[in-house]
Amino acid sequence: MFPLRYVGSLKGFLVLDCVKRPEREIRPLMTPFSYFLASQVELAFKNFELNNFYETVHPRALALSTMHSVHRVINSSLRLTELLPRIGRLSAQILKASGCSIMLTDPERQYLNPFFSFGTHPKFVHKQRVRFGRGLEGHIADTGDFCLHNRYIAVPFIEDDVVGVMTLWGKADRQSFTRTDLEILKSLSEQAVVAIKNAQLFERTEELTLGSIKAINELMKRHFGDKQGDIEIIGEIVLAVGKQMELPSSELVHLERAILLLDTGQLAFPEKAWQKKEKLTQKELEEIRSIPIRGANLLRSISSLKPVLPIVMHRHERYDGKGYPQGLKGEEIPLGARIVAVADSFMAMVSKRHYRQQLTIKGSLEEIFRCKGTQFDPVVVDAFLKVMKDKDILEKVEICVKNDMNTEKISKEG
Repeated sequence: MFPLRYVGSLKGFLVLDCVKRPEREIRPLMTPFSYFLASQVELAFKNFELNNFYETVHPRALALSTMHSVHRVINSSLRLTELLPRIGRLSAQILKASGCSIMLTDPERQYLNPFFSFGTHPKFVHKQRVRFGRGLEGHIADTGDFCLHNRYIAVPFIEDDVVGVMTLWGKADRQSFTRTDLEILKSLSEQAVVAIKNAQLFERTEELTLGSIKAINELMKRHFGDKQGDIEIIGEIVLAVGKQMELPSSELVHLERAILLLDTGQLAFPEKAWQKKEKLTQKELEEIRSIPIRGANLLRSISSLKPVLPIVMHRHERYDGKGYPQGLKGEEIPLGARIVAVADSFMAMVSKRHYRQQLTIKGSLEEIFRCKGTQFDPVVVDAFLKVMKDKDILEKVEICVKNDMNTEKISKEG
């Protein structure tokens, strides 16, 4: 009989029975065998402790990695249509699942609506809404419980109430989902619900913002007539330049909104001054130069349009500091305003104006290039000239110019 000790503590005994060899042959072997046995017992216990440590730390490490990944998703996704697929695919990748379904609660909190899924499963891929309390997802939405099964796993997105439910199924190599998987998915859902609520708030704010922009545009149409041709092509050029410069999607949204609001300041300017064909007085010229500030002031009360104000206010600044209203220079001018300045100036050059000669498209592009580094940002000009090689955009510019000429011809004939 041999005692089994580890770190001075008796853990058990090894009993050898029915030994057939005589004692005199065995006794010399007992001491070296005791040392061998002690070393093997120590090695076995250390391996056991190491495995226990791994089982404890590994899930936490995975959870930390998951939260870091979700944090990146939160910072990079503003819309639910982008966010939910990222959350679902990230979760499935971490847990090695073959399918995922995400459903969100409706405003009345009576149903779950399917928003995203991949993979196939007759039980979890829904084409229609699911009432609270019915089925696995309905039960989780109603109670806030978690579900762990060998073949599937489901968690709620919980803030104050259940916001939605995520279900994963089909673990790789037909393995079972474990409590470690559940803990990881809980950590992920706690982070994801923040992103979901932010995306929902962003979309509601965006709806209100677009409603405000639409109302302002209707007012502009009534005040100056329906002259949206230039605005549409300017917007298309500006967005194309923004993409060429690899601006983030949020910046492109601000540019898109700014284009629709560039001339808001004209609402505070006498209409007869726009119809005046003779030279403007110094006072009228000063009033025109105040339009960007007036436009920004009119929009300032709409908090969601705050990122748009610098673009509206500074699109008449020059790269060399000789513009208005504040004489900003170089990168002091917001990037969005520098982009709009190039596109807006180009369309002004190719359009008919009573106060200066109209240029051809080719002539206008040459003029933009000539003013690179003085009136316009060189980097923006380079991106703009690349965009203007697009045949579709050039064709739309040509159509806009022809429509402008036809409108003037009809006006003269009338």
